[in-house]
Amino acid sequence: MHRAEPRTSEEPRPTLRRPAAETLPRVFDEVFVGDSELAALCRDHDWAATPLGPVESWPQSLRTAAAIVLGAGYPMILVWGPRLVQLYNDAYASLIGRKHPHALGMPTHECWPALREIQTPIFEAVFRGETVRIVDAHYPLDRFGVVEDAYFDATFAPVPLEGGGIGGSLSTLVETTDRVCARGLREDHARLEAETRLAETRAEQLLVERDAARGLFQTVLDQLPVAVVVAEAPSGRVLATNHAVSRIWGAQRPLTESIARYSTEWVGHHPDGRLVRSGEWPLARAVKHGETITDWVCEVERADGTRAMVEITASPVLDGQDRTVAGVAVIVDITIRVEAERERQRLVRELEIERARLAEIFRQAPAFLSVMRGPSHRIELVNDAIYELVGRRELLGRPFAEALPDLAEQGFVDLLDHVLASCEPFVAREMAITLGRTPGAPPEERFVDFVYQPLVEADGTCAGIIGHGSDVTEQVRARRDVELAREMAERARAEAEEANRVKGQFLAAMSHELRTPLNAIGGYAELLEMGVRGPVNEQQRSDLERIQASQKHLLGLISEVLSYAKLETGNVRYAIADVPVRDTLAAVEGFVAPQARAKGLALTIGAVEPGLTVRADPERLRQILVNLLANAVKFTDRGGSIEIRCSATEAHVRLSVRDTGIGIPGDKLEQVFEPFVQVPADPSRRSEGTGLGLAISRDLARGMGGELTVDSVVGEGSTFVLALPASLGTE
Repeated sequence: MHRAEPRTSEEPRPTLRRPAAETLPRVFDEVFVGDSELAALCRDHDWAATPLGPVESWPQSLRTAAAIVLGAGYPMILVWGPRLVQLYNDAYASLIGRKHPHALGMPTHECWPALREIQTPIFEAVFRGETVRIVDAHYPLDRFGVVEDAYFDATFAPVPLEGGGIGGSLSTLVETTDRVCARGLREDHARLEAETRLAETRAEQLLVERDAARGLFQTVLDQLPVAVVVAEAPSGRVLATNHAVSRIWGAQRPLTESIARYSTEWVGHHPDGRLVRSGEWPLARAVKHGETITDWVCEVERADGTRAMVEITASPVLDGQDRTVAGVAVIVDITIRVEAERERQRLVRELEIERARLAEIFRQAPAFLSVMRGPSHRIELVNDAIYELVGRRELLGRPFAEALPDLAEQGFVDLLDHVLASCEPFVAREMAITLGRTPGAPPEERFVDFVYQPLVEADGTCAGIIGHGSDVTEQVRARRDVELAREMAERARAEAEEANRVKGQFLAAMSHELRTPLNAIGGYAELLEMGVRGPVNEQQRSDLERIQASQKHLLGLISEVLSYAKLETGNVRYAIADVPVRDTLAAVEGFVAPQARAKGLALTIGAVEPGLTVRADPERLRQILVNLLANAVKFTDRGGSIEIRCSATEAHVRLSVRDTGIGIPGDKLEQVFEPFVQVPADPSRRSEGTGLGLAISRDLARGMGGELTVDSVVGEGSTFVLALPASLGTE
């Protein structure tokens, strides 16, 4: 069958509407490079109407392959995607006759329906990752209006996608129809000469194809986030690496080196301590023995002398006869992950040590301590002093009523229920209890001082109760015998005072000991939240915030207990000086103003006489004022106001803090200054804290020669007045 004549230049060729240059996306000029006919047609083509979609959404591998095709000077065609959509260059357009330009952007089976049976097995092999080469292949083509026999040499190479798999087929074609038709008619010399020229042309085309494929392969390789090394088998000569290799080691080896040098110079010591030899490197085993090695971890030395931990997976590359032709190693830098895990383990060990230390301090405390949680008051923690009071019973992990039934019958369960429900502390002095202190022993009467303190979580809920107190039976009995033996009564009173002193010392010592591990917990939690020890997900960050909130709340409670303990034991020292009133009020306003703004309260300071000073300890004065303002913020509803006023006489300076809060009942004005007592006007409102703030403030005021008083009306607000000695100093 003869070949039809090509279309004449007079035949009209379909034209495509080209949008204005300014409307073309920049990516068009980056992909469809050059001034060739096909480059222009591709820029004009409505790719969004094809299965390939808009050019802006094309993967990088498709863009790169398209640019290679349009830049080639020999016939090339790119077939892409499941629909096998065509994109070709000028040289290929001259081979397909009147199919051009309609073939651009068409699925190849729609363009060449008669060739479907020939092309289908070829493209199936390519999309399996195989490169297909054909020589003098027969194609019955209708290029110029008649079917003609055409012959081609062609190569169909797979184009890999960035995320894996094959995106399309990159083909080069050389038409050999003339050579095949003339075969047998020409002299051997002419035939050999023609075939030689054809072979040379084909070799040149294959070199260009190889270079193009290598460039595309390297482009894809460099975009991978993990390090990749490809070596030849069995020599071990390195064929390719990517940019991630230099990111791990700090320098990239020349591609001509062998994996033996990579092994001996890059790989340091295996985690088990033995030196890694070149033959043991996973890539060497892959290319020499065809082994597949996964999750192989070792330590490597970077170019700057630092070390990194890497995880290597290596596997052989086989040809069609299952022979190993190359090896590929994928290397992941896991240094940060390993260091984070080591740091996590170290922090866990340190936290366990601090927890054990805190538990030992708790256990050895001279006063009895216990922690009970939940509605059944399950006993979670007790110290040795508890057993000295109630005897060696099985307490831990049991509900209060089950562990101490004799105390439950005396109303202690009802008392615990009330504290848990109201979230208010209960203070008992010399409460009489009856219990048998040893198994089988008759019940005896004992007297105890104790506090049931609600254990308040960061969200304001009461999760449990802390029980703390002392067995004061001996003091009570001694006081009862005072009329019979005054000397014994005096001794008993001395013992009671000593017990109180020891209690104060214990509170101070215990508060100090508790603050140290709590500060450590807060510090470690902040380190974890900052990501210093490794990435933190949102759930972990929420848990860390809860830990920090609870730590800060408990630290505040301990600070109040410590301050009260110092006052009780007389260990507070005052540095009395002339203190400027205006500067002091400005300083305390800065502490409280953010809380007031957050609650929508108006905070104002009245006029202060210039140069007015007061005789006081500056730190203790600020402590009192901050506590009064914080209480005013706490008990004043949104939209209210707080005002600080100052007045002076020759003898005293009075600083008053007035709020528009809920107020205090008149019969309970003095109770607010008692330790561990909170007296809100509305019993339904819960207040966090120990109830020590006002007690500490009044003691500090009296310690500086002054006084703290309160005047209040329920529903209208309260006014706390701090009176201190005036001085003649100036600011």
